[in-house]
Amino acid sequence: MKNKVLLLENNSILSEGLVSLMKNESSIEVTNISKEDLELLSKNDVSKYDILVFRVDFNCDEAKPILKKLKTFQIQKLMYSSVFSHKCFQNIVKHKINGYITLNESFSDFLEAVQLLQVQETFYSKEVINQLKLYSAIPKSNLRKKLDGKMKISKRELEIVRFIHKGFQSKQIGEALGISDRTVGKHRENIMKKCQVKNVTELLYFIQKNEFAV
Repeated sequence: MKNKVLLLENNSILSEGLVSLMKNESSIEVTNISKEDLELLSKNDVSKYDILVFRVDFNCDEAKPILKKLKTFQIQKLMYSSVFSHKCFQNIVKHKINGYITLNESFSDFLEAVQLLQVQETFYSKEVINQLKLYSAIPKSNLRKKLDGKMKISKRELEIVRFIHKGFQSKQIGEALGISDRTVGKHRENIMKKCQVKNVTELLYFIQKNEFAV
């Protein structure tokens, strides 16, 4: 089954390059439109696709109108940019963008993002995760500082926490530990429940601020 990708890109060099690369992948069916064309699409039009891919660079304030519109679409959304922007990251979390990757990374990373978002996972590239370790996107007051004493992290869950901290996705973690993606996903859910966090971003922050041996 093909991943139907809607690429939102006005820059002809970038759009032609990405479309050409994606068309070489048998698992992807891609359609490229401009930001202006997006205004003409209804929610029903967009719902025909699996993933919407778009670019935002540098000043995310300029992107707020499009982020606001994208938030209304019930579709997985992958953002890419030339470089990591902490300000943009805060905005995409607020507007429920599912994935973030930079153009410094390889096309194989891009493909991995598309595949993971197809199965409803969040994807942050390794560069994004590394930058998040330098910038705290979540205020300290928003998160608990300690685990509940009654909620213990198991040995297996701690192994998975270590892989998440290194930027591994569920498929890679499963291959490394010899378990299924589904089992990894269940462990991730349990970990987030125990840490009382809502997403990978908050989990990474929690890992940094607590006594995890990562």
